Amino acid sequence: MIYEFPNYVDLGLIEEIKNQSRQYIGLGKKDMYFTRGGDTVEISLMPELKELDNKLHNLMQKIQTELVQDIFYPQHKSADTGYQYHRYNVGDECTIHADGEMMDGLLRYASVVIHLSTNDEGGELVFPQQNKKIKTEEGKVVVFSPHGGYGHYVTPSSTPREVVVTWFCYDGVTIIGGPKTDGTY
Repeated sequence: MIYEFPNYVDLGLIEEIKNQSRQYIGLGKKDMYFTRGGDTVEISLMPELKELDNKLHNLMQKIQTELVQDIFYPQHKSADTGYQYHRYNVGDECTIHADGEMMDGLLRYASVVIHLSTNDEGGELVFPQQNKKIKTEEGKVVVFSPHGGYGHYVTPSSTPREVVVTWFCYDGVTIIGGPKTDGTY
């Protein structure tokens, strides 16, 4: 399932995310996923953005409690995987892909996209198997399954498109290695 929550994120926080993240475009590693054009800033890996990382963490806890928990019913304690600011420049696109169930051995159960801009032409998040197109609107949160049946892509836009992405995963639950040493999963 794919869920949209329009106007969920405070516009003041959106401006703060954009202004702080834009300063670091081009200073980090290039996008390691090879599916997206544009620029990526790994907010959670940058000491200079620790305060912003904490604010995003608080927002994600709210998203998890208010939105994700009642949709996905996580079976174990949950965490997110850090935050990526991503800016698609004019004409950039994201090719079709599924986010995948694993990240560093952790089991993902939800993908989260926070839209930081509004695009009137293009920049749509498209899920072809579900026949669904999502318009990019500032403040909108989109939550969906990371599994293979939710392949998605982003259409090129005539204006820059900005988002923050993360994934919710089971905290301490690994696919490789089985249960934790205390016997829990």
